[in-house]
Amino acid sequence: MPLAPTDSPIESELVEEPLLEQLKKPNGVSAEVWQQMISSQTDLLAMDTVDDRKENLRIVIRLAGQLEKRLSDQLPSNLQQLPTPTAWVLAYTRYRLGRALAYRELPSVRERWPISNPMRYEEQLSAAYERLIAQTNEVRPEFILLEDRMLRRAGKKGRALELLEANRRSIEPKWYLKKRRDMLQELGWEPPYKEAAKLYTEAGYSTDP
Repeated sequence: MPLAPTDSPIESELVEEPLLEQLKKPNGVSAEVWQQMISSQTDLLAMDTVDDRKENLRIVIRLAGQLEKRLSDQLPSNLQQLPTPTAWVLAYTRYRLGRALAYRELPSVRERWPISNPMRYEEQLSAAYERLIAQTNEVRPEFILLEDRMLRRAGKKGRALELLEANRRSIEPKWYLKKRRDMLQELGWEPPYKEAAKLYTEAGYSTDP
């Protein structure tokens, strides 16, 4: 069973999320609208953190949806196409929205915030994911964990595990180990699951599911 990477998991070709405040205002976008976009992204990044995103899901979903709409409505079409920096902002915003919606299915989240309309929820999650894929035109390693989540939801757990392994150098070790452990358990592969669970614990990460 391959171990988690011990060196930096982030490959040099990965594109980091650009900050709008560090970019030049595009032509055709008013100063007021540009400042609204900057403020929206700043607020979104402050809420959507590893430690707090589950507690802030309602706010994250609202902020990501608002920022996506502003970027989609106000940016010229050529600046919504990768690899422009503003397009990467849009892609990351869509990823954050899709991830937040997917988090709604976690048992601890559903207990506090039940999904009252499963059909509507399914439509929202699928639409957010499809908008991201339509923009990127491929499965990007930056967003691999959302792709993996969608495969698992579709019952394609073997393919999800294969994709996780193929992109393990693009994933932070904690999330690689955790997702690998969870998928092996879902597949019912008991010996590999136990070993993966042991690796996760020995790496010093939380034992929370």
